[in-house]
Amino acid sequence: MNRELNKINITLLTSNVWADVFGNPVKDRDQALVTLIERYSPDVIMLQEVHPNWHRSAVLARGLEKNSYVLSLPDLNGNPLNYTPLAYRKDRFTEEKNLFLLYQGPNDYSSKSVSGALLRDKASGISFAAMSTHFYFAQNDEGNSARVSNARELLGCFSRLCEGGVPGFCGGDFNCDVDSEPFLVLNGANVRCASLLAENRINFVRTHHKNPTYDAETGKYIPAPPPKKNNRRSIDHIVVKGSAAVKEYQVISDEEALILSDHCPVLIRAEIGEKAPDDGRQRRREPEKGPGKAPKEEKTMKILNYGSLNIDHVYQMPAFVKAGETLSATDCQIHTGGKGLNQSVALARAGAGVFHGGKIGADGIDLKNFLENVGVNCKFLRIDPDVPTGHAIIQVVDSGENCILIYGGTNTRITTEEIDETLSAFGPGDMLLLQNEISNVNYLIHRAHEKGMTTVLNPSPITAELTAYDGLALLDWMIVNQGEAETLAGIAGDGKSGEKAEKKDPEEVIDALKAKYPNASIVMTLGKHGALCLADGKKTFCGTFDYGKRVDTTGAGDTFTGFFLAGLAEGLDIYDCMEQASKAAGLSVTVAGAANSIPDMEKVRTAVPINL
Repeated sequence: MNRELNKINITLLTSNVWADVFGNPVKDRDQALVTLIERYSPDVIMLQEVHPNWHRSAVLARGLEKNSYVLSLPDLNGNPLNYTPLAYRKDRFTEEKNLFLLYQGPNDYSSKSVSGALLRDKASGISFAAMSTHFYFAQNDEGNSARVSNARELLGCFSRLCEGGVPGFCGGDFNCDVDSEPFLVLNGANVRCASLLAENRINFVRTHHKNPTYDAETGKYIPAPPPKKNNRRSIDHIVVKGSAAVKEYQVISDEEALILSDHCPVLIRAEIGEKAPDDGRQRRREPEKGPGKAPKEEKTMKILNYGSLNIDHVYQMPAFVKAGETLSATDCQIHTGGKGLNQSVALARAGAGVFHGGKIGADGIDLKNFLENVGVNCKFLRIDPDVPTGHAIIQVVDSGENCILIYGGTNTRITTEEIDETLSAFGPGDMLLLQNEISNVNYLIHRAHEKGMTTVLNPSPITAELTAYDGLALLDWMIVNQGEAETLAGIAGDGKSGEKAEKKDPEEVIDALKAKYPNASIVMTLGKHGALCLADGKKTFCGTFDYGKRVDTTGAGDTFTGFFLAGLAEGLDIYDCMEQASKAAGLSVTVAGAANSIPDMEKVRTAVPINL
């Protein structure tokens, strides 16, 4: 442990054992597992599909005790069999709480479960969560649906153990690879696969291989050949949530590992540090120091995004539906959505501390859980049991373009009294972000301006009501696309001629908008042509970043907004803010959906565009 930095290094091992499948004696295979444990000395052991009497195995029990391990034994809710046990070093950690969850899938197999514990390092006091899991396995639509459900339930377990930003790890047989739909659900809550995060990879191969065979004459197992294919398609994983640095990832293919089952164990070495205070504040960059410069007091900024939350119904279409026309969708998915929710997610994934203000119905609890899992503070999110949550109907065509129909629901029931109560927690130096999908936007701008907050508006969708708001003249920032800018500046065509409007010069458009609202700094996105900013009398342009096929542009603008403002809150210069926002938006369009498509900052920093 590095005491000066208050960080600890931990090693975690996961293994799918199948200990009662390939024949007896089970004790020999238990001994092979103990040998592996002694060889690699993990701090935490996450096992799956051990034999039903694992807790009575004298070999395993003696091996664990000899090496200072203890089994986490949560309340099994009346089920004496836990096929996903978790063990940890009792000489190093204390257990603060634990859990056990039996997945509610299309079967009642006891092996499809989660066992977890919140552990505290005795020397440093640093806490982290560790879990072992096994997802449902059938390769069909029902099986995939079960795995998606398992992923959502696993996120709930992370939420229960990782309160206040505590990092978490979960190892197991997920029965799906990193490109699958269940992993998109996990990625949407900022849960990442350790194999993709690791700084160093050892034996980066698939974990799944042929079954070992039992030789009755010798009474020994004959190992299968070790796997050779790339790990990308592996089904055994360790996933990571929160601020943990994965230093090393290893697939173990020792002889003992190959005779345990048809799964190779996975081992990671990670570094975690004491978590920062979870007060929702975004810290600015430290000021430069030099001769004669006294260090300035570090400033903090709270970001409040008072915005919409929707349940998005996304339909893949051969073409957009026209008036009087009926078309069949080729696919339908339900996602978390709303421009407000998307921008809060983008802010959080960009590393900013963000509070979300708004309102949902009783049917929208999953939206709140989703935001909290991503790291958004929801203390100012209210629930109205009498009004449905906002909904969006989204059509997406093969080119990736979309059209959207919105029902406001609870988003349109936000009152001035609720606004005053929420804003009482904020003041000068804090930021308010708004869109145009909730009620009382004009009132919010006025009240925030009176409190000395930095006010930011993404005026979407444009409505006649919005263009008449006198609060627009008080804004500090506008983030618009070119069409919105033309409308707000009063230079958009009337659209009555039926002819395609002549494309206006972006610089002329941004100048016209600035002339009408001189107090506002403006960022104008230009689609595939990049983005232009006018702030402090200076124009800054940033191009786009291409990461492959554009799948869905839904949420790209929201991604840009969140990452731009996160950079602004951090104190980056304008071009750096625009660059990280453009990269994040470029990555988002390669993934279907809105909130689930928003990348985290690590991916933005490490992904390589193909157009550089």
